[in-house]
Amino acid sequence: MRQFFSFAINIGHKNRFCGSRLFAVWMGLFLGLPFLFAQSDSTRLDFYDYLSMVKNHHPLMYQARLLENMAESRLLSARGSFDPKLEAAYHQKSYDNKNYHRILGGALKIPTWFGVDLKTSYERNNGEFVNPMEFLPDPGLWSVGFSVPLGNGLMIDERRAEIQRAKLYGQMAIQEQSVLVNELIYDAVFAYLDWQEKYQYLLIAQEGVELTNVRLQGTISSFLQGDKPAVDTLESYLSLQDREQILIRAEQDYENASTSLLRYLWLDGEIPLELDLNSAPSVLDSSAFEWYFDSVSIRKDELVANHPMLNQYNLKMNQLDIDIRLNREALKPDVRFEFFPITRPDINDFSMSNHKLGATFYYPILQRKTRGKIRETELKVQDVYYEVLQKSRDLQVKLDVYQQTSENQEVQWQMASEIVENYRQLLIAENRKFSVGES
Repeated sequence: MRQFFSFAINIGHKNRFCGSRLFAVWMGLFLGLPFLFAQSDSTRLDFYDYLSMVKNHHPLMYQARLLENMAESRLLSARGSFDPKLEAAYHQKSYDNKNYHRILGGALKIPTWFGVDLKTSYERNNGEFVNPMEFLPDPGLWSVGFSVPLGNGLMIDERRAEIQRAKLYGQMAIQEQSVLVNELIYDAVFAYLDWQEKYQYLLIAQEGVELTNVRLQGTISSFLQGDKPAVDTLESYLSLQDREQILIRAEQDYENASTSLLRYLWLDGEIPLELDLNSAPSVLDSSAFEWYFDSVSIRKDELVANHPMLNQYNLKMNQLDIDIRLNREALKPDVRFEFFPITRPDINDFSMSNHKLGATFYYPILQRKTRGKIRETELKVQDVYYEVLQKSRDLQVKLDVYQQTSENQEVQWQMASEIVENYRQLLIAENRKFSVGES
């Protein structure tokens, strides 16, 4: 590998925790038992450097960041419902040298968060056949006023609801990003651990061939000296062939694991990288993760409660709550009041007595459509509630299983370490006995 990047992953962060990663990290410790042999000319790909490359350069990380941009775009679009709107219109009709009418109008509408729409407009109409209701003085008339809902739309309307949904969507995008990152890191960790496992098996197989070959040479030497029969050399040679078969399978498994690891090695999210022929995994140290196991044991309930998937469900419940409020608002009569004081542009005197006043009323008597939507949304809330219960329980059980597995394998780790040390002492004793001719 030509380029490594430093990395420090906070695997204990409450919004980044994934229960399965506990088992993955522990397996890394178990499979990382140091051996007495290693390839000194290999290039070590450090575990944290590898994770740094995955986090900073994998295409999925770039794809996950797009979720935030999509959420920002959706919020920007929702806020567009409150953009001021400028309107203008001009109509003219002339026939047989007569000015039938000239109608000019323009307006500026400003929606507000509280449901009140502000509006200022200018109208100027003239001509021989202008509708008497649309007749205006020659300079035209200015008007400035407001339109306010008194029933449906006073507390919440579709514009305000859409902005609230967009904000929740942004929060859900962050949680979805956490889920994608956790899944990527989870898969990447297991790929590295599998690579490390196959590498250790390869080292064992290589040493097995070397030791079996030494045994074969010793057996041949003993046969030539008359100490052993010829059949012993055949038995030693068969043992060597068996070890060579094991080595071939170990080499194939290691090559497959190395190839699988390439799925996670990228540069800038676009350029796939290749492993150096002499690349090898680093050996993980269990002491570096002891604090993590202790933290998981203490903060187990908190980690489950703040899991990104559960946060997504909670945000979805909030979105449904917005829909319920909006539908219940629709049960109210749609009453809108409008008031627009008017004045001529060439007169400075302003009087409230010159105005346009209006009101509208609308109400479906049975309200079956609205009541059906409310009932449907309430059922969706119940459905999400049961999903939250099930997912919360699943996460709790998984975390308990992984914690129990890690504790049991920690015991196995200690036993394996003791066995390795005991065999090492036995080997030293046998070598000492051999040096004095007793073994």
